[in-house]
Amino acid sequence: MSAQLKPVPPVFRTIEANPEPREATGLAGPRAPGAVGSRFGWMRSRTTLWVAGGLLVAVIATVVASRASAPKPVAAIPPSQTITVGSVTRDDMQRQLVLTGSLAAWDELPIGAEAGGLAITEVAAEEGDRVTRGQLLARLDDSVLRAQVAQADASVAQAEANLRKAEAMATTAASDGRRAKELSKDGYLSSQAAEQRQTAFTTAQADVNVARQALETAKAVKNERAAQLAQTEIRAPTDGLVSKRTATLGNVVQVGQQLFRMIRDGRVELRAEVPETDLPLLKAGQPVSITVGDVDPREFTGKIRLMGATVDPQTRIGIVYVALPEDPLLKPGMFVHGLAQTGAAAVLQVPAEAIVYKDAKPAVFVVGDDNRTRLRMVETGERINGQVEIMSGAQAGERVALAGAGYLKDNDLVRIEPALPLSEAAGKATGTLR
Repeated sequence: MSAQLKPVPPVFRTIEANPEPREATGLAGPRAPGAVGSRFGWMRSRTTLWVAGGLLVAVIATVVASRASAPKPVAAIPPSQTITVGSVTRDDMQRQLVLTGSLAAWDELPIGAEAGGLAITEVAAEEGDRVTRGQLLARLDDSVLRAQVAQADASVAQAEANLRKAEAMATTAASDGRRAKELSKDGYLSSQAAEQRQTAFTTAQADVNVARQALETAKAVKNERAAQLAQTEIRAPTDGLVSKRTATLGNVVQVGQQLFRMIRDGRVELRAEVPETDLPLLKAGQPVSITVGDVDPREFTGKIRLMGATVDPQTRIGIVYVALPEDPLLKPGMFVHGLAQTGAAAVLQVPAEAIVYKDAKPAVFVVGDDNRTRLRMVETGERINGQVEIMSGAQAGERVALAGAGYLKDNDLVRIEPALPLSEAAGKATGTLR
């Protein structure tokens, strides 16, 4: 038999507004089955806890947000570096003109052979030797010329003997002519005989003249041979320095062949190439300082000897000749540079240590009143005695970084330290100060 299920009507109960704690919390004891009021009380307690937790989280979030939005105190930024500063000043600066060029002999003399077809038998000088006027440099084979000189001497002696003989004959003829003339007046001698003796005297005088001319000719030949013999000795024409030797022992020379070159008096000069725009700044007699050598530089003082008379129309360059003192260190062919003082002018300038280079261009760090640096590109000019001319990019009175400038960056905050006295700075650099 089948059972028939009947619907059960719902049961509604009134939930009290303030149930007892045991029923509200359901925590004091076990909950009786079917106690609906106790179940709803537990759910309400759980909802209350969630609400309280949410409120707590909101409060914490509000506090954190208020603290985050509050302004933070700014920490003091310490200076990045300690430096010393100098000032851009306007003072007189000596103007200088740079002269560059090569050293050349003041007067280089070529020495060649005057005799040809003779072999060199002796070389008495080398390159770099200092010689005096008339000093032997080389000798040529002179054996043939010496024989010719001896022959010329004999010819002169014979001509002298012939002259003496002719003069004696003329003296005798003159005496005979005088006696014949006297005897002819007294009638002891015919006029024809007297005329013959007079003719003999005239002939004797002519023989004397011929003998004298022969003697002069012989002497001329002797002098020529002597001169040719002297040409076999190559001698220095003046005091100076042998700059080149091409004479070789045993070489047969030709007339005019160059055997030596020498610098007259050993003097060299700077032949400086100067643009035409700078030529008016120079004049003859103006002093010029020349520096030679990089490792151990030496300075020489010369004077402008001559201003070139022309300017190259292609390069617009003129030549200025600067005479230099005699010194073994100055050698022709050396490339040197010099400085000529051209006057003073008031210009903006800074100490050389203030100049730094950014992208291969000069710059300075200007230090403002707030002790912050500002990188300023500048255009520089002359550099003299530790000062650099500023042609643009800075103004008089501005402060510029000196010691430590190479380590700065734009807008750095710096601490300024007073510059040390020279003696103290030198001691600090050498490590003597403690």
